[in-house]
Amino acid sequence: MDPTAAAETTQSMSPIVIAFFGFLGVVIGAFITGILQRKKNNAEADKSTAEANEQIRKTVMSLIQPLENKVNDLERELQDWKNWALALVQQIKKMGCEPVPFKSSRKED
Repeated sequence: MDPTAAAETTQSMSPIVIAFFGFLGVVIGAFITGILQRKKNNAEADKSTAEANEQIRKTVMSLIQPLENKVNDLERELQDWKNWALALVQQIKKMGCEPVPFKSSRKED
């Protein structure tokens, strides 16, 4: 083969090789960009979910606190009633009588 013909073949192949590697670079770049974009979207979705969960938690806690206060008040009131009932039982027993037995209205499981 003639040296000038070989040089022409190399020069004519050069743009094809350059185009191939350029295309390959674009494909790899697009693939990497897609992966990074997916990770970013997943992170944003996780952040949004975490923010929504935090808002729900705050709302639930604000609803629970008044209920806890009410339960505590009712437990104190119940203890007052129990103490009063025990004092009455002792008073009735000192008078020589037998108090009426306590019957719970709760059903046993």
